[in-house]
Amino acid sequence: MIGEANVHISGNQLLIGHGTSCTDGGDLQVHGVGDARVMDLISNRADVEGPRLRFSKSRVASGGDYTVVQDDDYLGKIEFAGADGTDYNALGAIIQVRVDGTPGSNDMPGRMEFHTTADGNPNPIERMTIDSTGNVTVKDGDLIIGTSGHGISFAATAAPNAGSGTSEILKDYEEGTWTPAVRFSSGGTTGITYNSQIGVYTKIGRLIVARGEINLSSKGSDTGYFAITGFPYNEGNYGGNLAVAGSSQGWYYNMANWEKWFTLDMFSNDDVAIWRGGNTGNSNNDRNNSDVNDNSNISFVVNYFTDE
Repeated sequence: MIGEANVHISGNQLLIGHGTSCTDGGDLQVHGVGDARVMDLISNRADVEGPRLRFSKSRVASGGDYTVVQDDDYLGKIEFAGADGTDYNALGAIIQVRVDGTPGSNDMPGRMEFHTTADGNPNPIERMTIDSTGNVTVKDGDLIIGTSGHGISFAATAAPNAGSGTSEILKDYEEGTWTPAVRFSSGGTTGITYNSQIGVYTKIGRLIVARGEINLSSKGSDTGYFAITGFPYNEGNYGGNLAVAGSSQGWYYNMANWEKWFTLDMFSNDDVAIWRGGNTGNSNNDRNNSDVNDNSNISFVVNYFTDE
């Protein structure tokens, strides 16, 4: 290496671009001042192959031996470090590969581990693993879909027995609260007051499961059919005037008129559920102000689909 002023040998270390070794540096060090240092691997060949960087390990302390490695042995590791004012020992992230099973002749099961360091923590923590069977495990943290309209694709699953599928992407999951309220069809909420209004919901894709409880202290003076409003998402717009909620169930007490059954029906592209009920098999009547007392209590669960 005569004539190469930027290449130095210091003991067992090869230094490129700098004559002084870092106290925690490796056997090969590439230093740069001002400009970033890049290592290029270039392959010129007339086929599909390209350059490669290989990490290899054996279970022996001397060269030229192929003693088989064992489960959980490290096959290779890439560490990312930054100067912390003292040295380069502070690691920001690690990508490493370990043996993931029992190896043998032409058989080397492996897993890839990704580690990152949290703020205020001196050591990287394992966040995600791809194991030898292809399973991906997020061990610490969440899988975040960063763009609206994208999600997890199940395109490899079988098609339906009848009809045709329109999407196999799960785009959303959400849990939250909402505030159920009462309204009458005359347009009003005049005089309606509450002892309590409680609502929680879960959204899986376009399916909404909404639970609610309304405890009135005054039913107010407005007339017309009784409706529950304030659902967290509108019912989907399916082209018809009325889209019945997928299913509804509930219970009530202190009502003026008692019924054997009731349903909550939702208008298409709206957040209103009409309370309907009856005492015979074919009756399905809108409930109105006269069916409600000032201290009526209603609890319910509604399943429906949204376009959002």
